[in-house]
Amino acid sequence: MSKAQFHDDTDYSRRSSFAKLRFIYEHKELLLKRRNGAKHLAAMDNISAFPDKAFRPKQMSYIDDVYEMVMRELGFPSYKGQKSKYGVNLK
Repeated sequence: MSKAQFHDDTDYSRRSSFAKLRFIYEHKELLLKRRNGAKHLAAMDNISAFPDKAFRPKQMSYIDDVYEMVMRELGFPSYKGQKSKYGVNLK
């Protein structure tokens, strides 16, 4: 039995993370203005060196967080959530 075409979206998530990573590098000067921006950029360098761009879920989540930091610096709407022991509070 063949696998459904849209059964698993892992490949889409990885492609999306790669595109976000390119966006982060295009605007790295804005990231460096932020507190701990150099640390985040160094982490993005380590993640981008991952072979075959087969990012792990935690790496993709971190890329999303840094992407939102850059979007906030550009003045665009961005997600800013607060994590609590009960889950994520949207504020």
